[in-house]
Amino acid sequence: MRVILKLMRQILVFIVAVSLTVGATLAPRVLHADSMRLPITFHRQEHSLSCEIATLKMVLGIHGIDVAEAELIAKLPFDLTPRDSGRWGNPNKGFVGNIDGRMLVDGYGVYWDPIARIGAQYAETTVLEDGSPQELAQHVAAGNPVIIWGYYGQRKAYSWLTPDGTPIKA
Repeated sequence: MRVILKLMRQILVFIVAVSLTVGATLAPRVLHADSMRLPITFHRQEHSLSCEIATLKMVLGIHGIDVAEAELIAKLPFDLTPRDSGRWGNPNKGFVGNIDGRMLVDGYGVYWDPIARIGAQYAETTVLEDGSPQELAQHVAAGNPVIIWGYYGQRKAYSWLTPDGTPIKA
C-alpha cells in the first residue's frame, strides 16, 4: 500500500484503474504491514507503444490466462485518424497512431475502456474512474491486479482535439 499511496501522490492528471478478477482471487504476498506484492510475471512489450496491451497480458497471466500479445492486439480497435494541426485520434475509442511508432510523433496509445473490453473477454473487469487509494488497495489486497492510467513525470502536458472536437489530454 505504501507504493500505491506514493504513486498516487505523484500522478498529476487523472486516475483510472482497471481491475481484473477470475473466480477465486490470489493471495498477495505481504512484504511489510503496509505493502504487498502480487505474483506478476514480467512481459516486455513487443512493440514500441504496446505498453497497455503488455500490461493486460501480465495481469491476465496472474490468473493463469496465457494469451499472446499479438492475440490481444488483434482484438484492439485502432483509430487511424492522421495527426494534423492539433487534431488526432481518440484513445478512448481505440489505439491512436502507429503501435510501432514514436510517442507523440506518429503513435500514442489507448485508454482504459478499449483495454477493459478486451480484458472482459477473459476475466471479470471493473473500471474505477477517479478511484481512491483505498479502493485500489482493496483490489490489490484481494489479489486482483490493477492497471493504472495516469500522467507521471516532468514533461509538458500534451493535448489535441479529435475530428469530432473531443479534447484529449495526454
